[in-house]
Amino acid sequence: MHRPKNYSDDTPILRKMKLVSIHYVGLYLRGLLSLFQVSVGKREYFKPGITATIVTKDDPWIFESIESVKQYVDQIVIIDSSKNDFSKKIENFISSLEGIDVTFRHENLSIFEARKLAQSLSEREWILHWDGDMIAYTSGSRDFGGLVDYIYKLNNKKYYVIYFPLINIGVELDRLCKMKYQVEPWLYSNSNRIKWTDKTINKSNNEHIEILKIPLYFKKIYLDTNYVLHLKHLMPREKFIVKILHFKFMGMDKKVDYEKFYNENKNVKIPFYEDDTEPYDLSSKDALPDVIKKYSGKTREQIFREKGYDNSEL
Repeated sequence: MHRPKNYSDDTPILRKMKLVSIHYVGLYLRGLLSLFQVSVGKREYFKPGITATIVTKDDPWIFESIESVKQYVDQIVIIDSSKNDFSKKIENFISSLEGIDVTFRHENLSIFEARKLAQSLSEREWILHWDGDMIAYTSGSRDFGGLVDYIYKLNNKKYYVIYFPLINIGVELDRLCKMKYQVEPWLYSNSNRIKWTDKTINKSNNEHIEILKIPLYFKKIYLDTNYVLHLKHLMPREKFIVKILHFKFMGMDKKVDYEKFYNENKNVKIPFYEDDTEPYDLSSKDALPDVIKKYSGKTREQIFREKGYDNSEL
C-alpha cells in the first residue's frame, strides 16, 4: 500500500489517521481531475521518447549509472558540479556513447538550480528523474525495459507521474537500509507547468530540500516492481558525509567550498546510517543489476580500491 509523506510505522495513531485521510482525499481529487484533464487544453508537444535528467557531484557510481540506463532513454541531460578532473572523466565517458543525445553542463549550481536547468533542457515527452547512484536492472524480473514498455502503452494525450520503490543499499553491498520504503516521482510527463521549488525544512539549521511540484491533473500511478538498485550509502566517506548532510549543504551559498564543508563535518557521528541496516542476499540472480555484478561479495574498501579511490577517500 502506498503510504503518505511523513508516515512511518512509529507515527502516533491519531496523526497516522489524519495523514492517511488527507492523503486519500488528495488521491481521490487528483484521480477525478486526471480523468478529464480538460482545464489544460491540448497537451504540450515534446519529441517522443524519454529524457533522463542527472544532477551529479563526484558520484562514484555515475559511470555504472549511465551505462545501466542509456539503452532505455533517448536523451540524457547531465548537470555536473564535480571537481574538474572527475568532471573531465564524465565528459570523456559520455563522448563515447553512441545513438543517444547527451547534453552536458559543468556548472557550480545548487541542487535546486541544477534540477531546474536539467528540466528546462529536457526535450522528450517523458522525464526520468535519475540520480548518479541509481543503477537500472537490465535483465530478469526487474528489467527496466518493462517499465518503458508500460509507459508507452499509456494514453499519450494525458499527463502521468509514475512512482516505484527502490532497493536501497546501505554502507556495504550486502546490506540493505532497514527503512526500505522510498517511493518518489521518478518518471513523469514533460510539461512546462511542472516546477522545481526550494523549500526550507529547518530555519535554525538553514536546511533546504528541493521539491517537484506536479499539477493536480497529472494521474499518479504506483508500481510495485523494484526496477532500480539505489546505492544510497555505498560510497567513499568524503562523499558519504556530504550526502547525509545534504539538507544543510543545499541551504548554503552555491559557491560554498565542498572540501571545506567536508573538513568541518568529517568527524560527525553517523551510527544510524552505518548500523540501521539488515542483510541483503546476493545469491539470487536478480539481486544485482548486470553492470555491478562483478562487485558481488566484495567489501566497500575492495570495491573502491578497484574503482581507483585511495585510502584517504575510503
